[in-house]
Amino acid sequence: MVTQGIGLHVLNGRPYTLCPGMVCYIKSCDYHLFDNVSNLNLTNVLYRSDSSFTYLNNISHFSDRC
Repeated sequence: MVTQGIGLHVLNGRPYTLCPGMVCYIKSCDYHLFDNVSNLNLTNVLYRSDSSFTYLNNISHFSDRC
């Protein structure tokens, strides 16, 4: 998510102009780069399938402490 600034996001060879409030979805098979950035700030959110988090199955007791 673009939180500040502007820039160019080149995704799979296609350029997209970035500005605040925009969200980019990048798949694992994509390739991308940022160019011509000016004060560009991004917030990255990494999402992985539930199967990638199987090691977390037995920690529900930690949520009871709050």
